[in-house]
Amino acid sequence: MSATGAVNQSGCDGARQRGWGMSFLKNAWYCAGWSSGIENSPILRRFLDEPVVLYRTEGGEATALSDICPHRFAPLHKGKLVGDNIECPYHGLQFNAAGACAHNPHGSGRIPQGSNVRRYPLVESQNAAWIWMGDLALADPELIPDLGMFDADFCPWITEHLHLAIDYRLLIDNLLDLSHASYLHPGTLTPARAKREMYFTQEGNNVKSSYIQRDIPTPGSQSPFFSEERGDYHSEIEWLLPGIFRNRLIMTAVGRPPEEGSLMCNTLLITPETETSCHFLYAGTRNRQMHNSQIDEVLRKMTNIAFKDEDEPMMMDCQAYMGGRDLTDLKPIYLETDESDIRARRILEKAIRDEQAGVTDRVDTPMMFASVGQ
Repeated sequence: MSATGAVNQSGCDGARQRGWGMSFLKNAWYCAGWSSGIENSPILRRFLDEPVVLYRTEGGEATALSDICPHRFAPLHKGKLVGDNIECPYHGLQFNAAGACAHNPHGSGRIPQGSNVRRYPLVESQNAAWIWMGDLALADPELIPDLGMFDADFCPWITEHLHLAIDYRLLIDNLLDLSHASYLHPGTLTPARAKREMYFTQEGNNVKSSYIQRDIPTPGSQSPFFSEERGDYHSEIEWLLPGIFRNRLIMTAVGRPPEEGSLMCNTLLITPETETSCHFLYAGTRNRQMHNSQIDEVLRKMTNIAFKDEDEPMMMDCQAYMGGRDLTDLKPIYLETDESDIRARRILEKAIRDEQAGVTDRVDTPMMFASVGQ
């Protein structure tokens, strides 16, 4: 799937008038959590503003069901597991891992019609559990993308699951706009302000930002496993519809090619929770000192500070000033460095409009390349 063309304001307004609501793309795989976080006890997660209960069966299969009991709409995650069934805490109805009501403890025990709960497709791949919130007939596991990480058996992953009180689209903007890092994260995740070569590419539904800073002090994110005080810093981040990022950070000796450098592979996964909140899951691997747990904790702390203490407060301030209005409607000014996030928004908005309109045929966007020197 891919998209072409800008999204005009009248199109967005028309969508609202037709009652489409918040801009969620439903026919897509979203990360429901890291596999290690789903255990043999029910937990509540909200995805695309729908409450979902997650748990593992006795055989180890990860399961996702609607959290709403169809009897009196009680939260199932507050119940308990009885074998592979989840028992409603209010009246004791039990639902199996397929979502079917399997036990009624009252009266004759008859199972009423319409007593099933929705079962969401949940597939485990690359250490993550992927959930499909849309049309069941379209839930093809082959569409789950390659995260581009080192094999976890070869190099342990640093993983984290954060909750951010921001519209997921603002986070997409943030991650594709690498220019903000020198101002919000100077000296830690990125070098201090320095001249950079910046590039943008688009192919189909994939949008990529990258930049190079030459002969600069080694940033804190690289110094634990890159021994030289200065070098060339290469950063690239690629967005895949609707909320999947592949990120590579490379530090090399001055003038040396990227394949010689220290490499961090990261994946950043965004799953909308509500209109103004999202799940943010990240994982990181590297090609040097891969099994040093002390470096793991340094990088985890640094990354959490960057997103929770630096990015989130700024985006919350922006969100508050936007007052619930769409970014396009506010007519923001655009900088040359906004190229990639603008294109991602156009792709996302068109995919949502097409989904709502029942359009299945989309024309691939041709390759685009631009560069900006700063």
